[in-house]
Amino acid sequence: MQMDLMDRLCQAVGRPQDSVALVTCGTLGVEVAIGLARNIARVRSGARRGDILTSTLSYHGMSALTLALAGNHARRPHPQDALGLGPAFPPPYPPTHGHEGRACDASCADEVAKAIDNRGAEQVAAVLIEPVNGTTGGAYVPPGGYLRRVSEICRERQVLVTHDEVLTGLWRTGTPLASHHWEGAEPDLCILSKGLGAGYTSVAAVLVSPEIAPLIRHQDAGPLPAMGTMAAHPLQAAACLGVLDELEAMDHEAFTARGERLGQSLRALTGLAPGEEVPVPPAHRPDPSAFL
Repeated sequence: MQMDLMDRLCQAVGRPQDSVALVTCGTLGVEVAIGLARNIARVRSGARRGDILTSTLSYHGMSALTLALAGNHARRPHPQDALGLGPAFPPPYPPTHGHEGRACDASCADEVAKAIDNRGAEQVAAVLIEPVNGTTGGAYVPPGGYLRRVSEICRERQVLVTHDEVLTGLWRTGTPLASHHWEGAEPDLCILSKGLGAGYTSVAAVLVSPEIAPLIRHQDAGPLPAMGTMAAHPLQAAACLGVLDELEAMDHEAFTARGERLGQSLRALTGLAPGEEVPVPPAHRPDPSAFL
């Protein structure tokens, strides 16, 4: 049953050749993805350290590690408890990355390149990013071409791209993965959770692309990250298979059309022209160094 779930899940999100790790919650999914990315990066490119770079408007879970890595202001630990970690680059959204006279665009990915180069590509295992911002900002959508450019920047430097789709995966944005809204945005690793369990069971899945999955079992790879005692439980798998049955039976074209109508209505309420930013005071645009 667990193997059936893994196969069905990969087919559902258009990544049929991926390898899958099933765990018990989104936070643990992120931690497992971090561990896998570090192992893969060290085998593939000889990375000396396993730095994980995130944005100043990111949220990736409630553990000590994930809270320290990310940029959720309300949940961040005290500086002395943050393990020396913190977010590394501003996201392409007005609250934290404003521009004079223009909105954010794909060139905002240059901030990711700068963060990697400042740290040293040999020190960075992965960039961890939410394709659509969730808990911290509230459904901010990146500009066209941004995620593709992030992928290009990372691959030029042999840095892995990890998408946190805990909130957005499995048709929650109208497509199987939120990254499907943009060409060329496919990640190396992808984390799914809420849409897979649908509230019936606590679950998360880490998908690893076939190009890098064999490196997990390389003789020079470190030990696999702990999955948890209840990971890949048969009752968990049964619930998730039922959720996939329901998701695949839905009229997704109708949902997409409804979403477009809702989006148009919401944009009209803002009174802003397409692409126009809400003005935000500079004090609300944190410097990544302020988190460290």
